[in-house]
Amino acid sequence: MYIVDSDQVENIYNQLNNLECCGFEGSTIIDPSLDIGDIVIIDNKKVIFQGDMEYVGKFKSSISSKIQAKSKEETTRTVISDKAKIRRVQSEINQIDGRITQLVQETGQYDEKISKVEQDIDSINQKVSNVADFTRTVEGKNEIHLSETIEGKGYILDFNIQGNTDNFVYLPPHDGLTPSNNLVPLGGYFTIISDKQNRANMSEEAEIVRIILEEPLRNLGDIFDEFKIIKGKATVIRRIGVKDDLSLHILENEELDELGELELKTFKDDTYIYVEEYYNLAYSSKYIIQNDYSENYVTNYEANSMISQESNKIQETVKENFATKNELIEESSQRIQTAQEIRQEVSRKVGEDEVISKINQSAEEIQIEANKISLKR
Repeated sequence: MYIVDSDQVENIYNQLNNLECCGFEGSTIIDPSLDIGDIVIIDNKKVIFQGDMEYVGKFKSSISSKIQAKSKEETTRTVISDKAKIRRVQSEINQIDGRITQLVQETGQYDEKISKVEQDIDSINQKVSNVADFTRTVEGKNEIHLSETIEGKGYILDFNIQGNTDNFVYLPPHDGLTPSNNLVPLGGYFTIISDKQNRANMSEEAEIVRIILEEPLRNLGDIFDEFKIIKGKATVIRRIGVKDDLSLHILENEELDELGELELKTFKDDTYIYVEEYYNLAYSSKYIIQNDYSENYVTNYEANSMISQESNKIQETVKENFATKNELIEESSQRIQTAQEIRQEVSRKVGEDEVISKINQSAEEIQIEANKISLKR
């Protein structure tokens, strides 16, 4: 609506004529200075930026830049790019206040690193920060693929299957059937397969788990029942009810059916999970990927190191936080040195339990506080 003459149309044409770019659909870390229509480089290919941008500790955009043509040299893909990194280097000299600041920052899809140095006439401050998220969330239909997985159980934090009336067909027993312990109504159970190979090529190491249900998982429009595994516990959430005439209706209140403890197995590098009996079901999962702290089931890691030096004091502080699936582990050490004394403190906190050791040293005395003290010659 802002175009008022043909010259403006001609200028737009001249900018777009002979432009080569690729289609892209997916999410990636983005430079906040980009505008709609700008060219962004993804995997060394030019893409026209079209999408929404949001700030979630970093600027992330869901790009939908489709190319509709009779033939394409590049196939439109849907990926979440973890390779995209935003690097920022900033140096500021403030002559009025007598201060120099240097900042180096690198932000990725799941991690962020910051190094900062501030210097004035009285002090020098250095800070290094490293934050990493070791969890990933994926969605899929027919089957779900978890990449960078760890061998074992307990690494899946959340697993979800959406109910589907067309897939979960329920056939009640006929009056003429003879009772049998092996007779199970169709739709009264389903089998979850966890494997290192996809459903088209099931391996001998696949783990098979059968789930028994009194009623199938249904949906009514966008409202659906759910089967969920959260922190090792399986639950069915009922939102759809059945009337006497067998028609479906939405329940006023959700009904929960606790099925007990259940943990799905993951395999090294790649894990595929699906329901054996039904196709085209919708799945989602949040899980822990391979990391240096895998044995502790660490989901998030944050490390901060700071050195502050003044004319009469040196202060060193190191802090580490490990967010696991069950508890938070905090470790810290601090050393303060002045002309009169040296103070050192080391602490470790796991959940509500905390252990602290302290050493205070002056010219006259040394004070030691700790749960356990070892003296060696």
